[in-house]
Amino acid sequence: MNVVMIIVGAMVGGGLRYAAEVALPTRTDHEVPRGTLMVNIVGSFILGIVIVAGAEPWRSLVGIGLCGALTTFSALSLQLDRLIEAHAWRSAALYALLTLVVGLGAAESGIRLGQWIN
Repeated sequence: MNVVMIIVGAMVGGGLRYAAEVALPTRTDHEVPRGTLMVNIVGSFILGIVIVAGAEPWRSLVGIGLCGALTTFSALSLQLDRLIEAHAWRSAALYALLTLVVGLGAAESGIRLGQWIN
């Protein structure tokens, strides 16, 4: 049953990730990829909540499936590489810093909210 929950969550997460990229497109090689930044931060927050407050099958559905497909380290790496190749140093640094600092803050906020829910 967990495998089915993971697959369903991944289908939803992948669709949401695609929708975010369409809604917040990156227009130039020098721009911070807002869609990927947003899904990584939102996914970190949701995962923080689910890991603390969620029980099975929610951990599989939302934590592994949805958040796993919604968030993306590979796109982050590729987009950072493209910014560096375009010599967009400020955007690359801002993107990396925002992803790490705001993403960690979102995860911590989610964990604290999950603890409060429990």
